[in-house]
Amino acid sequence: MVRRLKISHVRSIHSSLVYSPPPPPPPGDTIYDRWQIPAIPEWSEQEPPELPDPWSSEVPGFYYVDPQEVGATDTARTYGRPGASRLTIPNPDNVPAGSVIVLKGTHSNYSGGSSGIRLGGTGTAKQPVFVVGDYEGTPAKFTRTVRPIGTYVIVDDINIDLDGTSAEEPCLSLINGLRRWCFRGCEMQNIFTDGSGNTSAVSIGSFNSTWTGEIVIKNCEIHDNGDWMAESDSVDIHGIGIGTYAEDIWIDGCEFYHNQGNGVQVTGPNETVALQAFTPRRIHVVNCEGYENAQPGFWSKHSIDVTFAGCESHDTREDSPGSPEVSAIGSQYGPINLRVVECEMYNCKVGYRQQTASSFTDGQGQGNMIASCHIHDIGVGEDPPDQVEDPGFGISIRNAVGTVKMQNNRFVDCAVGIGLTSGSVGLLASGNTFTDMTTGFSYGFGDTSVRDASDYEPGAAVTVF
Repeated sequence: MVRRLKISHVRSIHSSLVYSPPPPPPPGDTIYDRWQIPAIPEWSEQEPPELPDPWSSEVPGFYYVDPQEVGATDTARTYGRPGASRLTIPNPDNVPAGSVIVLKGTHSNYSGGSSGIRLGGTGTAKQPVFVVGDYEGTPAKFTRTVRPIGTYVIVDDINIDLDGTSAEEPCLSLINGLRRWCFRGCEMQNIFTDGSGNTSAVSIGSFNSTWTGEIVIKNCEIHDNGDWMAESDSVDIHGIGIGTYAEDIWIDGCEFYHNQGNGVQVTGPNETVALQAFTPRRIHVVNCEGYENAQPGFWSKHSIDVTFAGCESHDTREDSPGSPEVSAIGSQYGPINLRVVECEMYNCKVGYRQQTASSFTDGQGQGNMIASCHIHDIGVGEDPPDQVEDPGFGISIRNAVGTVKMQNNRFVDCAVGIGLTSGSVGLLASGNTFTDMTTGFSYGFGDTSVRDASDYEPGAAVTVF
């Protein structure tokens, strides 16, 4: 996977300070263990078998596709080989379990024609179908939307680059009941919008009321989708968009930058018990990084059981239109059981921001947690906030519903550590540490009725705006 050389960000933590670190996170060898995150499915951890050597004739079960090879053809070539390649990717309906599809060069269409490139096969847990995209060290390139077909498929090292030519189309469409796919070390970039609709580089969900799930996206790079410096906020182009009828999704070790929206956004209906029946659920975003996006790196709207764990989010666009207090991570509309744990947030106007535009019932907003996070360099250089809606808060809870636990977080160089408005209820805080709050306040309340300061950190410096 091509790695982008990132800007060196200046962090203004004062080296002379002696920190009192918060209590350690729960015990466990990995972040999955510590927070009881379901393990990535074992079938997706398998490696492809060794390629034929020598590969001088067709070998059943091993497909070789290089459209740019001179003489490439599908005529009388079921499998192909180096020097006698297939012209097109095999029809997924005809690819059996245990097959290996080796891709080289640039791929623009499937032999049968479609609104995108069909890729896949019918694997099993013990014999997945493998797609090998880095034969001889150069990732295979796709210039149209990839539409996976089949199940138990592992895809390694492909580059989906739409080159800004396919309006509103995602790089990768994981929809309508697709199950058990894994993408590792892939790159998705350059989707385009003509300004008439929202989209994502990777779209996960369903339009036909069937659940899409057990999807793994690991060590992928998703970037430069739309214009992250656009002057209008009329269009959102997220790195990964997870919507209705999506369940059991793992996003691990991925990098998101220069997207005209969030790095990852989870959203679905949640306002009533009936609508919660098809709200996205069990979404695990672990050890990812989001930076220099138009909107927060990681964001959850209506959802159930979403976890952002061990993620790093920073340098969200400061002047993003329509959102003057852009945060590193956040949520909206009362997600249920949202956990933000062991994350680092910095160089943004707000660290974590939770907001609710209206009142909800039927359990929305219950069980949310921000724990063991490091939040620093927030709103430094901004004017001191005079209300909770302003920039400068490590955590800003605005009109939240349900319950929010804020435990064992470490705040350094923020204007104010935690800000709460009078509409927020069910707030529980403990074990947080505050160092060098530039206003001198650990907590800022939008109203004295929020809660007495003694219910929070003993001796915390509190102001009421």
